[in-house]
Amino acid sequence: MPVPTIGSSGVQIISLPATRIITKDTIATFEIANLLINSTRKPLTLTGFHIKPGVRYKLKIEIGCPCTQEVKSSGYIEISSWNGTKPTTYNTVHTFSSADYGAVLDIFEIDNSFSLRVGVSSTGNGGNHIYSGTYVETSPNSTTVTTNEIQFQGWADNLRDVVSTGLFPNIEFKNGWRWGATIHNQFVPNIFSLKGRHKANTVANGADVLLTDKSEWKPIIRVIINKDGSVEMLGSINAYGGPPYYPLKTTNNVTLTLSHNSASPTSRTRKINGSFNKVTWSRTGVNRVMLDQTKIGSTLFYGKFTGLKTIACSGNQ
Repeated sequence: MPVPTIGSSGVQIISLPATRIITKDTIATFEIANLLINSTRKPLTLTGFHIKPGVRYKLKIEIGCPCTQEVKSSGYIEISSWNGTKPTTYNTVHTFSSADYGAVLDIFEIDNSFSLRVGVSSTGNGGNHIYSGTYVETSPNSTTVTTNEIQFQGWADNLRDVVSTGLFPNIEFKNGWRWGATIHNQFVPNIFSLKGRHKANTVANGADVLLTDKSEWKPIIRVIINKDGSVEMLGSINAYGGPPYYPLKTTNNVTLTLSHNSASPTSRTRKINGSFNKVTWSRTGVNRVMLDQTKIGSTLFYGKFTGLKTIACSGNQ
């Protein structure tokens, strides 16, 4: 059942009637497969509907979207490709005051993983990671490795750096899509191929064009720290980033084997488990976060932190 788009001057929509023929009382579930709000696409499932034969029902759904404004931005985090000593940029503490609605980390380009701690001190100590996971290796060795690194790369079967270091992927789309693979007839480029800082060249076969106006950069990954400390991640599958953004999930209870190659002569098999952590986010005080990356080959990161504060809505907001 298609639902019309909400116009900029309206806040109400009425869908076409949905008809179901039943012969006895039924407990039903109502599903909206894709609900797009503020560039974020998510399903909506409502359960526990008691439906009786011959009765017509009217369902009203109200979705509250508070108005927010940016209260503190880190500016743009630009860590160009490095393959040696870790840049001092990773020691930077990003501070948010009065961000009562949480914060957002937009990632425009990344190769190929990152970790994030929330609640660090002014010197970068302490805090809690937004992700915790384990790799239980069964071949060629029997060992368990813990990690706080969110790793996008490795779903394709020919990734030298991931095989040689043993840092397997642990994040994917909720609908099953994975970077560097074709799943459900949808190919998603490798994470290092997504260029949110660029646009296509109008010249045939020309190189991508770097956008000098950073306000035109489009996220390929969005990390959301909600006001209650819960963490969500969204991803774009567009070559140059931007909406729609699809929900991501941590990989859990998945066994993955990457074949050997010249850089890693022995294939590795690991069972991947992990989850997002609920962190402590102050709605009245100061919050500090710190970004880090594990070097795997040539590594880079371009992103922007923004704190969010609720404000009174006006007009058509």
